[in-house]
Amino acid sequence: MNLRITVIVSTVSSVLLSSCTSLQTRTAHTTDIQGAVLHAPILADLDVKNIKVTGNASASAGNSIDAVKNLAIKDALKTSNADLLVEPTFESQHKGGKTIVTVTGFPATYQNFHPATKDDIAVLDAGSRYITNTAKSEVVPEKKKGAAGFITLGLLAVLFVILAATGSV
Repeated sequence: MNLRITVIVSTVSSVLLSSCTSLQTRTAHTTDIQGAVLHAPILADLDVKNIKVTGNASASAGNSIDAVKNLAIKDALKTSNADLLVEPTFESQHKGGKTIVTVTGFPATYQNFHPATKDDIAVLDAGSRYITNTAKSEVVPEKKKGAAGFITLGLLAVLFVILAATGSV
């Protein structure tokens, strides 16, 4: 009986320890600038297309909905070769432990970068109350299954055969 408990505990722990997760990250290096830095504001025109695009993303239920929304936006921007998605609309579903998000919006690109003039500064000051916050990027870990699961199943099968042969099962 004690052998059976030991086998069950070791089996459960080997299954739990054999799951593999890979995490893709990107890093950037920055340097602090000492003293005051003055810069001239740069403006750009926004070319908004009149045709809506759609992006899709899915992730396991443990990920935040905002992270999956960002992945859907990324998909829409990549397929439309755009810089920004104007008026995004989201639809989300929860199926089988996964969150599935679809986003629809107007793709836009930045064009005509130019230094701001005095007239532009006055418009920017007047319109600053209409600035909206953008979503933050978040890394979503992706589970990838490897050979560890097959090895664990093989070990469990061998262990079961041994227990069956000794009459412990």
